[in-house]
Amino acid sequence: IDGHGQIIAVLGEAGIGKSRLVEEARQHNPCAPGAIRWLEGRALSYGQTLSFWPIIQLLQNDLGLSDGDPETKIKIALRRRLTDLFGDRSAEIMPFLAQLIGLKLQGEPAERMHRLDGETLKRQTIRSLVEYFSRAGQHTPSVLVFEDFHWADPSTLAAMEQLLAVTDRAPIIILLLMRVERDHGSWQIK
Repeated sequence: IDGHGQIIAVLGEAGIGKSRLVEEARQHNPCAPGAIRWLEGRALSYGQTLSFWPIIQLLQNDLGLSDGDPETKIKIALRRRLTDLFGDRSAEIMPFLAQLIGLKLQGEPAERMHRLDGETLKRQTIRSLVEYFSRAGQHTPSVLVFEDFHWADPSTLAAMEQLLAVTDRAPIIILLLMRVERDHGSWQIK
């Protein structure tokens, strides 16, 4: 990946080997180990009410976190990564991503978030996500894998509309693995 990214949609029925194809591509990557960061998120069949679920998984993946990590570890990992990517601007992005991954906010950031209406909060969260993945991709070229994208929730679909544009300015590949579901919003993204 050199400068610009790509968008790839792999379409096929269940069990045809979409995930296997991605795993083969990852293992046979011609770049040096660590030269490209692979991050994965999976939409869930019952996840229509789990806003941003695949993107939260991408974030956790990028931060080196797993389910069940203590809140202190999550805060430290997020703060360290945001400082690395944004420097002095990390405080602008931190509350939105912290809230997204389930951290409890306190003090001024909590008050600021509480004053936002739902639509503004969603818009600012998406903006923060786009900036985060754009900077992360510029830091280390990345492949963002969205498994079972045909089950993506509405918030993830809204974020994806903005994330796709990142490939014009950052070395990021967005890889959508999905079934042909013409009635789902993911088909419009495709």
